[in-house]
Amino acid sequence: MHWKSLRYFSFITAIIEGGLFSGVILGFGSLAYVLKKEGYYREDCDPSEVICDSQDSSLAALYAYGAFMTNVSCLFSGYLMDKFGIWVARVFASTTLTLGSYLIAQATPEHTGYLLFGVCFLCAGGAGVLVSNMPIGNLFPKVRAIVITVINGLFGSSSIVFVVFKKAYESGTTWKAIFLWYTLATLFCFFRTFLLMPKGIIPFVIPEDFQIGLSSYKRDPIEEKVSDEKKLMDVNEPKSDQKEFFKQAKKSLFWINLIAFGFQMFRFNFFVATFNGFIGGLAAEAYSNVTDQDIAVSEYTDYYGKIQVMDCVLLSPIVGLLMDGTQVLLRRCSPKFADNPKGLRIIRLTASAFSLFLCGSLAIFASIIQLFPNLEFQLATMIAISFYRAFLLGATAAYMNLAFPAEHFGRLYGLTRLSAALCVLFVPIFYDFVLSKGDFDISSYFFIFALMISYVNSGNIVRVVFGKRRRLLDELKKNENI
Repeated sequence: MHWKSLRYFSFITAIIEGGLFSGVILGFGSLAYVLKKEGYYREDCDPSEVICDSQDSSLAALYAYGAFMTNVSCLFSGYLMDKFGIWVARVFASTTLTLGSYLIAQATPEHTGYLLFGVCFLCAGGAGVLVSNMPIGNLFPKVRAIVITVINGLFGSSSIVFVVFKKAYESGTTWKAIFLWYTLATLFCFFRTFLLMPKGIIPFVIPEDFQIGLSSYKRDPIEEKVSDEKKLMDVNEPKSDQKEFFKQAKKSLFWINLIAFGFQMFRFNFFVATFNGFIGGLAAEAYSNVTDQDIAVSEYTDYYGKIQVMDCVLLSPIVGLLMDGTQVLLRRCSPKFADNPKGLRIIRLTASAFSLFLCGSLAIFASIIQLFPNLEFQLATMIAISFYRAFLLGATAAYMNLAFPAEHFGRLYGLTRLSAALCVLFVPIFYDFVLSKGDFDISSYFFIFALMISYVNSGNIVRVVFGKRRRLLDELKKNENI
């Protein structure tokens, strides 16, 4: 069917799909709570220990492996989407998602291998769902950034799934039954793939005869990859090939952002992976009774899961409105640039620089307030981390969608997520180091210093913007003289 008749339905179902599957691993605090209750990874713990560093370290490693697969899958899914189209990428994502859920259902404390592979496959499938849904923003050109940030926000909001699972577990439902039902729910992704998504990619500028669903099967996927933006904006090369891809990857706009994103995701993943142990330590300091400690950990785990839901409902739309609103303001302030294709790209890059600057500032702020050893005050840390994550994924995805050609977006975004995958492998190593020192504040001081790279990234975008702005002004003056 014609894309205009299905785009709203495609977006609404993308919200449902993303909220259920894309980033459930971010609710790892709730998963870790249940796994502790089930007795996973306690073979090296003293039976009398309530807080076991060995168990916390093993759970942090489990999250790290899952987060690693999330980022690697972004690269692989992006490659599949660029090379073979959205259908192929989504079939891969849906299959791994279903398999992962089923393996978790079969896991036991004696057979943790099922849990490990299940979490990895579940994360890989969720990442594929995320990457394949982000091009939907191109179906809404006037609010593209808002749509992209909402879809990215769903990656965090889907953490509520594990919070619901935790409540169901506490109500008496077995862990196996929960995940068997979840496995059946993943079949929704297969139906949505062929009914509400195109076979090829969704170009930046949509042709009038563009089709979605089964009617796109007969279309040549190569035709769908040709973006009219190249003809209208005259910004990039007209052909999509490997040489052009490497040309884009060598730009400082890409590789400095890649490094900054890696450090920023390392900071976020470290917080999620160590959340249960961190809150457990504060609860042990606040309460002497073991039962009170357990209640506090359960309550604050639920609080964090509920706060993460704000990613899609509140935080991500704010990020999208901020990015789109900044562009509108810049267009009004620079009408000459707004009427020029190259000028529009300068405006977009300027808005992205501002958003990424705020993202870095939020990351540093979250690291500072985590230094306060107060259980109630950590609610502020949870809110700051959630707001930071909404800015990080939303602003980065929107920036790359605006700054680079649509046909290279999947692979470039995948490489960016790969940098995060490499960094997240250091989470259990760094956590073991922090545990050996017996001072969790070491991690916060490290991140405050390391995240200064965020300002380097924003500054580089501003540097490129000023250079392009100067050249465009000279070009406009020459045209006026002629």
